[in-house]
Amino acid sequence: VAGHIPIATGIGHEPDITIADLVADLRGPTPTGVTELTVPDARALRREIQTRQDQLADYVAARMTDHKNTLRARAMNLAIQARQLLQVRSRRLELAARRVAAIEPRHAIAQNWRRLETAQRRLTDQAQAVRGHGISHLSALHQTLLGIGPQTRVSGGNLQLAHLQKSLVAGTANQVQLAAGRLEALGQRLLAISPQAVLERGFSITTDADGVIVRSAAQVHSGQTLHSRVAEGTILSTVQ
Repeated sequence: VAGHIPIATGIGHEPDITIADLVADLRGPTPTGVTELTVPDARALRREIQTRQDQLADYVAARMTDHKNTLRARAMNLAIQARQLLQVRSRRLELAARRVAAIEPRHAIAQNWRRLETAQRRLTDQAQAVRGHGISHLSALHQTLLGIGPQTRVSGGNLQLAHLQKSLVAGTANQVQLAAGRLEALGQRLLAISPQAVLERGFSITTDADGVIVRSAAQVHSGQTLHSRVAEGTILSTVQ
């Protein structure tokens, strides 16, 4: 029956072979020889261990170098993407700030007022044209009515006059309503683009002591006083 403990023999009576040599797991020529066969050389083991350690160190160093290069490349890509995104956002904010700064309520109100005056002049001209046409038509009717009886002339003239008055009133009211609608639409557009509407949404406009709009941190210096206009009032701040 095979045992769990290996057996080695080294009797040393060469060339005799014993039964123990035949059943042993390892046979040596002498006790010293079997000892050398069963116990490895310590120096060889140290060299093997050192070789394996060197190989493992080289492998770990190579893997760490690869990971460092990969992480460095990813960090550079992220930095480039972040810088590009910041540049795009900065350009958008600067463009929005320029648009807000370019819109002044006084100019918009003056422009809308000029449009209203133009509409009023057109309405007046149209009303005068309708009135002139009505007068001409009444004159023609008057000449026509001179050839018929007084009662018929008066009745027909009254009907024509009432019709012309209704036409004049309706045309004038229509023009006034159109002008009022255009004015209301212009007012709504003015409110939509007004800087006050932007401030109501939580934004602010920051200027220096001379009223110049601050668009970049490079425009200010430590100790400088800034004015931040919000929806309700102005906030004074000092640059640290």
